[in-house]
Amino acid sequence: MAQTLIARGQATITIQKDGYTITQSLGEYIFPADQSGKILSAVSVTSTISVTLGDSAFTNFTIGTISKPTGFSSISVNNTNKTVTFAVAANTTTLADHGKVEIPIVISGTTYKLTFVWSKAKKGDTGAAGVDANLLDWVKEWNTGKTYMLPTEAQWEYAARGGNKSKGYKYSGSPYVEAVAWYSSNGGSTSHPVKGKRANELGLYDMSGNVWKWCYDWDGTYSASSQSNPTGASSGQYRVLRGGSWDGNASFCRVSNRSNNTPTNRNYDYGFRVVCIP
Repeated sequence: MAQTLIARGQATITIQKDGYTITQSLGEYIFPADQSGKILSAVSVTSTISVTLGDSAFTNFTIGTISKPTGFSSISVNNTNKTVTFAVAANTTTLADHGKVEIPIVISGTTYKLTFVWSKAKKGDTGAAGVDANLLDWVKEWNTGKTYMLPTEAQWEYAARGGNKSKGYKYSGSPYVEAVAWYSSNGGSTSHPVKGKRANELGLYDMSGNVWKWCYDWDGTYSASSQSNPTGASSGQYRVLRGGSWDGNASFCRVSNRSNNTPTNRNYDYGFRVVCIP
């Protein structure tokens, strides 16, 4: 009996009648690009397709022929390793800003479908005098009579979870760490420009991963009672750090994860966000 299912990103498909569960290790990728949308460096990413039947691995399936959208230099299927590799050449200008590729999975003559989704993160425009001057212009915008400060831990977590638009994701903006965070498995041992991954529900980028974010609060235990906009411990030795970084594993990128350090400590994977209080 023919069935066609479509899953976006890394979603898991469960077919109740047949008992198959079909997953892919990478369902979404964001390609870094310059201001015009040109891909400056060659990119090759591989997604592994897995199928289970009940609790057991099922390997008697094939990955069908995949149509290659404009801008991709190649899309290679390896039915031995059950992988699909997507490649985009350096200096490509024809890749669309976003799109999707359907991946047919054939099991006993029935075709199911997964979807690989891509988008581009374009570099922001710099000021006429260059990057440094542009950064100074950004700082000048703070001189408006308003108060800017580090977020409290509660403010940071509220923003990271998506505020009043939250969908309850494990990471900031997605249930899948690869979609929203630079961490030890994909960070390449360095920090990355903002907007290289997907935004969360509030349109905020890099709340999970890339660099740890300082919070205003001293580290302390949570109160057992319900509180509104708590400010944390009144004193302490360590300030709170949240969000994880390119130098840590995925568990540190969870919106619920907490860390800390002495406020005088500096590190290559520390950063900060600020909040504006009108």
